[in-house]
Amino acid sequence: MTASFRLAVLECEAPPGPVLEKYGTYGDVVRNLLTSVLETAPNLEILKWNILSAQSFPDLDTVDGVLLTGSQFTAFEDDAWVPGLTEFIQRVYTTRKPLVGICYGHQMISRALGGTVTRNPAGWEMAVERIELNSLGAKVFGKDSLHIHQVHQDAVVNTPPGVEAIGRSARCGVQIAYQPGRVLSFQGHPEFNDFITAHEIDERYRKGKLNDEEFNEAMSRVELDHDGSLIARVLWGHLLSAEQDTTMGGASRL
Repeated sequence: MTASFRLAVLECEAPPGPVLEKYGTYGDVVRNLLTSVLETAPNLEILKWNILSAQSFPDLDTVDGVLLTGSQFTAFEDDAWVPGLTEFIQRVYTTRKPLVGICYGHQMISRALGGTVTRNPAGWEMAVERIELNSLGAKVFGKDSLHIHQVHQDAVVNTPPGVEAIGRSARCGVQIAYQPGRVLSFQGHPEFNDFITAHEIDERYRKGKLNDEEFNEAMSRVELDHDGSLIARVLWGHLLSAEQDTTMGGASRL
């Protein structure tokens, strides 16, 4: 196992003020998730990259993997940074560096590699939701279902060629997309906790994106148990799998 791992985190937005003050940027939140299992994982170096202001993207010769965070932007729209981000994702994939996506990052990876992203036909999905895993998903995670924090109204409806949907929820058919050693992305937020999710939901409510019923129902479920720690171990397995020239074998890898 390597002594260190250099992960480029492409930050696709800044978090709400209270989250930024308590936990830092989304790159810091990702670091917190991955270092929570560092007793069995290599040292982690996070290289944060703000895609909204960056004039370039990370040099792939200097990083071991790439992760794209969530955002309130819409992945099927053509914002100014989208062409460059799309080309970068394609280069990462071509060079076989492991890719990880979360929410907007999950959607952008699918879009860049030939999948389809739309407004979620089932509407908003928020707070902790149950994810049902197919047979491959159960092998990857070592169980039949997961619980993950959610804050989204867009969704991947078709995965790219070679990438399989291995998890689904009641409102979203592509909760987890996977290609061994290449892509592992989540519609939900394994890096979130109840504090972060509550403030993410509150921010959307204050912007008028949610009605009272949606807000209250979601807030009633933000403190439910979730599988962030398990997912952190599986994420490490994915990040290290390309280097070890083997596919991820489930939660028992770390």
